[in-house]
Amino acid sequence: MSLRRKSCDACFKSRRKCDYGRPACGTCSRTKKKCRYAYASSVKPSDATTTSDLTTWSDDFITAGCSPAASDISFTTFLDMMSNTMPQPFEAGRASIFHSDQHETLSGLRASQSPSQSILLGMSSAQLDLHLVGPLGEVQPIEGSNESWQWVLSQLKTYPSEFAQQAQTLFIHPQLYQKSMPQPIRAAFGMCSACSLINESNRATFFKIMDAEVVEILNNPEGDASLFNELARLQALLLYQMMRLFHGGLEHRVLAEQQQVIILGLALKLLTRSRAELDASEGWDSWILAECIRRTAVIVYMVYGVNSIFRHGICTEIHTIAKLPLSTAPTCWNSETNYRSHSEPQGTMTYEVFTDSWPVSPRKLYPFERLLLIACRGIIIATEFDDPEAPLFN
Repeated sequence: MSLRRKSCDACFKSRRKCDYGRPACGTCSRTKKKCRYAYASSVKPSDATTTSDLTTWSDDFITAGCSPAASDISFTTFLDMMSNTMPQPFEAGRASIFHSDQHETLSGLRASQSPSQSILLGMSSAQLDLHLVGPLGEVQPIEGSNESWQWVLSQLKTYPSEFAQQAQTLFIHPQLYQKSMPQPIRAAFGMCSACSLINESNRATFFKIMDAEVVEILNNPEGDASLFNELARLQALLLYQMMRLFHGGLEHRVLAEQQQVIILGLALKLLTRSRAELDASEGWDSWILAECIRRTAVIVYMVYGVNSIFRHGICTEIHTIAKLPLSTAPTCWNSETNYRSHSEPQGTMTYEVFTDSWPVSPRKLYPFERLLLIACRGIIIATEFDDPEAPLFN
């Protein structure tokens, strides 16, 4: 039995019974006295459990990226480790913003989904009751605090409009959907086109349609889908989350953040599948598919990393980003001729190897490499050897 005094100082001195109310007991509240406790309140068991679970996962996660032997871990081993240690989505601190009739929204979801996954997948922005958390003031846009991050953010923000205008981005090759365009990417193309026309009259409708598209993708996974179709689904989700985070309001950012674990997991699984299923001898089309998967995964993690810097001041995904693979043959993106003339077009290296090795022997930076280097090393070191004549999509 603990012998520590539980009553507040005022009740203890007056020798009266204290109801232990927080932040002030009932007596002090009525008498307008300052209520002070000698000892802090103990942590609730549920809170302690949650904190312990998160700390354990966090330690494993950081160890995977920072241990002395981290560089010796193969990428496949790292992905397997990440898949086994990644926590399930949880709703701590979020429950108060949902309507009490959320069971009606979730009634049509698959029975195999956990409650937390169902909430993440099924809730639309129209169902977020933000007035329950009180006045929030004006929502601040996600923006960088220095020149380098302002540049990176300006690039990420333009990808939806680039895709709408040119049918390509740094992670969507112009040849990728020439022969076939799956339904998710067709819908994303339309939403990206509509994004440039958002106004106060159609804003709510625009994001309601987007929410429906995201739910459609996440609630109806194709069990035997090809890499090509899975990539289309992931790229569509990435474009939607970009529009939510960089062009939406608070309720849209909340949804994007709630679905973060799911989308990051999809990116890692797609990377793992591509390494196992794609044959290096299949030619340029196979290389384009593999490279689009690699680039899409990097941009997925970069988008959420930028958001975490804006929210918390640190990049929570830095250890995984450092291990993501990049092509050692960026010129193959330009043409099949470059692919055929390259001695090792299938070679890859990790993000951290690229950012460490480039300053040692700098060369011409292609646009995707420029984005990666500036995000990691800053704009000054990248622009010292940058080529302003470089084409937009290299």
